[in-house]
Amino acid sequence: MKSLPNISKELFRKYIEYASSDEALAVLFVKKELKKSAGHWIDIVDYESYHDICYEDLEFKSVVCGLFKRAIKPNYPPKNHFVVNGKFDEDIYYKSIRAITWETAQKDIRQQKTRVSRESIMKYEV
Repeated sequence: MKSLPNISKELFRKYIEYASSDEALAVLFVKKELKKSAGHWIDIVDYESYHDICYEDLEFKSVVCGLFKRAIKPNYPPKNHFVVNGKFDEDIYYKSIRAITWETAQKDIRQQKTRVSRESIMKYEV
């Protein structure tokens, strides 16, 4: 793997594992189907997919999720940190940005869950 500026290889590995999961597809499904999700972190609580019948990426029987306002903003490294041999590495840049965003969302959701009661979290079934 290429060297990753300002991002640990462990975070990158965890994000790549997450990105290929059904949970990540459920997040994309919620973003597509639930307009209220705009500007929120999406916490997948439960889901049932059609993948046992047909493997369409965004096909779910149901998704239960919580929405959390984005209280923490991701801190991205500058683009010039992704220049290798004089050339901007767009692939590593976007994967790194996504990993940092995912890590920020996980942290923000965890913190908000500890501050509020479970009953006050807005849950949606899509």
